[in-house]
Amino acid sequence: MAMNYVLCGMPGSGKSALGKRIAALAGMEWVDVDDIITSKYGEIPLLFAERGEVYFRSLETVEIEELCKRDGIVLSTGGGAILRKKNVELLKENGKILYLKASVETLTERLFDDVERPILKGDDPLEEKVARILHERAPIYEEVADYILEVDGRSKEENAKLALALFEGKREE
Repeated sequence: MAMNYVLCGMPGSGKSALGKRIAALAGMEWVDVDDIITSKYGEIPLLFAERGEVYFRSLETVEIEELCKRDGIVLSTGGGAILRKKNVELLKENGKILYLKASVETLTERLFDDVERPILKGDDPLEEKVARILHERAPIYEEVADYILEVDGRSKEENAKLALALFEGKREE
């Protein structure tokens, strides 16, 4: 049975970009939970606005449960997916979780033009929102992760190679 490689972390940490590269390097299929939700249920900002976060998180759990029945995929989760214990349990049944750790500065820079993310809505400056969310989530990301990769200051290609080495047990970060 092939293990799944699961990426978690803040919005802007590189879960999708690195997921695609890791999958290509490993010869695996890449799947993004948010993409699946969008294709089946509609745009995530609309789901949040019309049905709320609890509804969205329930959809996320349903899709993660389905995806975890598969073997040998690279799975990019939404930034809040690991906030639900059930999701973590499902992901760990057949996968290893890598936390893509990025600084507030890196995340703010990458998210600067992204006005669609529901968790970033509001009047507070972007950097304050990112810092607050990171402060809340970082301990959880670190607790659930099998591996942690600090992504600041490296190219996507370098980070993808390092991530794959961690998943394959070839290098400790």
